[in-house]
Amino acid sequence: MKRLFSSILVLVFSCYLVAQAPDLDYYSQLGFSIGYGNEKFQGQIQNKGLSIGIVHGSVIYKSVFMEGSAINFGLYKGGDNKLHSVTFDGFVYDVGLGYSSENFFIGVAPLSVNLTASSNLGMAVLSKVKLMRHFVVENKFMPFVYGDSQNYGLFNNNFFVGLHYWHSDYFSLGLRYNKYLDMGNFSLMFSWNLL
Repeated sequence: MKRLFSSILVLVFSCYLVAQAPDLDYYSQLGFSIGYGNEKFQGQIQNKGLSIGIVHGSVIYKSVFMEGSAINFGLYKGGDNKLHSVTFDGFVYDVGLGYSSENFFIGVAPLSVNLTASSNLGMAVLSKVKLMRHFVVENKFMPFVYGDSQNYGLFNNNFFVGLHYWHSDYFSLGLRYNKYLDMGNFSLMFSWNLL
């Protein structure tokens, strides 16, 4: 029994030492998410429940990047005890240019398409930083929205921040928080590396 336990322990630690996040100048992830979403009215949370993201993805190759998601929705029980749905993301697409290295990436998408609960077109800034060997921290914010005089604020309009733990070169678990004006979404993300 001792030998079996020791073998399992050595295997787990060796997997941990070998696992690492992909380099950020040649990086990809594709996956889905499940989590908790909420919707506010007049500053009070009115609706909350399960959220499901059908697909999210990211590709960085040297100085070119693409980030996107599609069909992220929430389910909640209303006051009538019936199941209702709300759409967080219908489709989000950011493509642009940036600087990348093994451990750091920052890019600008001059046309960020956001068909979301706070739909708009704007300029987005995305970044990813590899911490240690296993973790990647990511975020997105929009400093400019085209054709809309409303000031949403940097951290209130199609903003996200996340942390991914790469269990191996090919699989990661992540946490991400998305903000769409009056809606928020906390997600557990499952992603695979395709490059």
